[in-house]
Amino acid sequence: MQKALRNLLTLIYEKSDSLQPAADRFDLTIQESQWLSLDTATKFFNNEAFAQAVFDPEAIEQKTNINAIEVSPNNLISAQVIDFKPSAPRTLDDAKEEIKEFLTKSNAQKLLISDGEEMIEKLESNTKKAEWIDELVIDKVDPQGISKPIVRAIFSMNQENLPSYEGIYDPANDEYIVVRLNDVISDEVTDNLSVDIYRDEYVAALKDAIDNAYVDDLRAMADIEYNPQVIQYRN
Repeated sequence: MQKALRNLLTLIYEKSDSLQPAADRFDLTIQESQWLSLDTATKFFNNEAFAQAVFDPEAIEQKTNINAIEVSPNNLISAQVIDFKPSAPRTLDDAKEEIKEFLTKSNAQKLLISDGEEMIEKLESNTKKAEWIDELVIDKVDPQGISKPIVRAIFSMNQENLPSYEGIYDPANDEYIVVRLNDVISDEVTDNLSVDIYRDEYVAALKDAIDNAYVDDLRAMADIEYNPQVIQYRN
């Protein structure tokens, strides 16, 4: 095995203008990648040192074989730069399909949320009746299969004037969910599991509040403009 590895390394080095001799000698398959940046190359090869070697100026200029690196026991990888293009802004033609898809999705989300908010207004004014899908009693210990973001939104709803309504957009399923809160049960929590869960929720909420306040302070001090709609709808 060691002799074969040495022979492979020798062929890659001595026949430095091509990987084909080494591939023919050891019955290997040469694979050609898509265009890679340094970041994507690091993920593609799963080896930062090898990605750095691929982007070495000498490897790019001379386009010679890159010395094989052992990425795992008895597994080596080598490469050869075929072509190189400096990083540059994408042209409109290259990006227009992605832009079109983004705008279509963004507008669809806006319409979905707008329709949902209009429904809530009608429900609150008793000008519209709705057929509710499920009636559930949930708590933090047993959320009845409801996702965490929706559970958090439910526990943040107005509890003063019941029933109250809340609209929640779920980007994972591209859905706008309308929740009606009928009642709040305020039983004392005594079991250890519930106490631990509610304590963890409180600590997490406190941490989020501190983090958000810190970010707000940074934004207030920084001269930065950003588009919140892009951040909201990009996923």
